[in-house]
Amino acid sequence: MTIEHGGADRYIPAGARVILDILNADASVVGAEPLTFCPHRALQEQALSFGDGAHRCPGAFLAIHESDVFLHRLLSLPLRIVGTPGLTFSEMLMSYKIL
Repeated sequence: MTIEHGGADRYIPAGARVILDILNADASVVGAEPLTFCPHRALQEQALSFGDGAHRCPGAFLAIHESDVFLHRLLSLPLRIVGTPGLTFSEMLMSYKIL
């Protein structure tokens, strides 16, 4: 397959592994500084990772299924809250962690 990137054609041979870094960097959709991580950003529906529209996540169906399996298993456990949870950010995972 040949794709155009940065004004040049790039050839990807059959069977090659390709890393896709998918990010909605459209400032008209996600607002100012689209490449800055901001969990409190007010988003339009088409910018949500599981939303519909032009920027819909191509793996949304799989992510929702995985979330469903995880939550069913988690919520079937005899859990109880023993303190106020904390919130931190993991640079390695590029996500928030609830402690």
